[in-house]
Amino acid sequence: MNLLESGKIQDFLLHAQQAVQNSVFHLNVFNKEWTFLVNSESKLISLMAGNEQPPGNPGDAEYGLILYWLNQPSPFTNLLITLGMPPSQISTALYDSWGPLIETGPGVIMRDGTLVSTVKYATFDLVWAEAFLFYLRSRYAKELPPIVRIPIHAFGTTPQQLSLDGAPSIKIVIMGDWGTGSWPDGNNYLCPAELVSEAVKGLSPDLVIHLGDVYYYGSPSQEKSNLLALWNGGATGSFTLNSNHEMYDGANGYFDIALANKVFVKQNNTSYFAITYGNWVIFGLDSAYYDQSTLYSDGAVNDAAQLAFINNVLTAAGPGKKIIVMTHHQAVSYDASELNMYQDGSGSLANDIYTALGNRLPDYWYYGHLHNGIVYDSTAIQNSGIFNPIASGLTSNLRCMGHGAIPFGKAFGLDGSALVNYFSQTPIPNPTPRQTNRVLNGFTVITLDPTGSITEEVYEVANDTSNGVTTTLVWHN
Repeated sequence: MNLLESGKIQDFLLHAQQAVQNSVFHLNVFNKEWTFLVNSESKLISLMAGNEQPPGNPGDAEYGLILYWLNQPSPFTNLLITLGMPPSQISTALYDSWGPLIETGPGVIMRDGTLVSTVKYATFDLVWAEAFLFYLRSRYAKELPPIVRIPIHAFGTTPQQLSLDGAPSIKIVIMGDWGTGSWPDGNNYLCPAELVSEAVKGLSPDLVIHLGDVYYYGSPSQEKSNLLALWNGGATGSFTLNSNHEMYDGANGYFDIALANKVFVKQNNTSYFAITYGNWVIFGLDSAYYDQSTLYSDGAVNDAAQLAFINNVLTAAGPGKKIIVMTHHQAVSYDASELNMYQDGSGSLANDIYTALGNRLPDYWYYGHLHNGIVYDSTAIQNSGIFNPIASGLTSNLRCMGHGAIPFGKAFGLDGSALVNYFSQTPIPNPTPRQTNRVLNGFTVITLDPTGSITEEVYEVANDTSNGVTTTLVWHN
């Protein structure tokens, strides 16, 4: 299907066409995003030629096909060109030369485990381009005419602090990038999101926390079908964080559907929260809403509301507490070679968190965004000096848990890394030809006691022979 055959996109472009004809918005409004797509396409072409560019280079290979898709002949091609869309450097012949790999074969795996393929939810899934157009409508809502824009939902500012003092221990399931809903995954009876959901149910946790991302763009219908429909929560409560993908629809589905559901009642329609328990303080923070980067990809926690809340909770808790922070966005690059720096050079999410916590890093930091499961070694991280731009000698127990549902492969860029104690690399059992590069999805469970002790367990999930789930413990501290 051509992207522009989508009814939602046609409706958007028809209204945009009318707005252009009536001169109600500037034709160069998307110039920054067109530049991003040009750089992304360049990265993709290099990747498919066997030369993966460094992550720090401008653009993102995951979005490298969007210009090609948008440039396919349609009644709206001239409109997009009028709006500044550049031509694609990918010819039909070049795209077709990739066909045996990406359309019928196992796809290409990037160094961070990203799967380049046309299978659902992989990087060449056509609906990502639709998500990109929804992103334009929300990111540029102030510049677009009302009939075209997606308004950004008001930010919730009534955060809750849940106290669990008195419990002998608490068990918390943490999963990230899980919001795919049900989808056909080769010959498997259950897709990854269903496997994780079934596994969580069998563990009977006290709390279940989702680190964010409901696909493709967190619309109200997607929050219903891809988050709520499969959700298995904890006996005490459930929480879900805001994310870049949910911001593509202005966070309207996130606030009006997900947080409005009784499952997430403890969040009080607010995207950040705190849990106190004995010697622990746990923060769930919104790193997406105020992020100014392209595609909300960097993450930011620098708004007055969250900073004041964090300070109030820590002041009331008193000194000496252990701190766990959960965000959607990551602290460091997948291989921990550099901090996750802001595109405009103004700082980093790690610096935001350090400042918010009163000039310290959290003892444990769980995040998603990167579609992988990675446990970093805190001593090696400290010795690497990665946090020296903030303050020398700092460390944190960093945990990337963004492998809840999206298909991905082995991050061969982590082979032999002294900075990593574990990363997901178990092949899918009995794969179809298109799954031979895939590895198992998973999640983590932490168990806390009030003295400050923590047990961490990382699980991988697979289909078993009885159409159920096999849950395997693959790493623990």
